[in-house]
Amino acid sequence: MIGVAAVTLAVPLLLVYWTDKKKQRAYNKRNKNSDDMTDLDHY
Repeated sequence: MIGVAAVTLAVPLLLVYWTDKKKQRAYNKRNKNSDDMTDLDHY
């Protein structure tokens, strides 16, 4: 039962963290102030 509770708690946290990271990357790309390796194809 502890495992089920842990998964139930961890999944929403992971989802929030993941979507937050995606939003952050999109924001950085739009504003062009990220010196990310993924942005090299813009120059």
